[in-house]
Amino acid sequence: MIRYWHRREEINKLHNSPKHRKLRRLLYIVGLIVVLIQLAMIIWMDDLSFRTILWMRGCVGVGAISIVIIGMVWSYRVYTDYFQQKIRKGK
Repeated sequence: MIRYWHRREEINKLHNSPKHRKLRRLLYIVGLIVVLIQLAMIIWMDDLSFRTILWMRGCVGVGAISIVIIGMVWSYRVYTDYFQQKIRKGK
């Protein structure tokens, strides 16, 4: 169990490093934009035309896909750096 927590601390340090922090902030910003578009659709549902609602739903879908892609890239970069550090320590 001690090794698990030690690894977790190393990974958290990598998550908070400046180059990974940029991707995390981008992930949060895109998520916030998606939520705001959805709230706008809910609030002004009666005032918007059907075409506008479909366009907004499309934007939310594209945003959701981009959240998944950015999240995968972020975790890939963090764990790649983690394993590279682990290999360097072993040599």
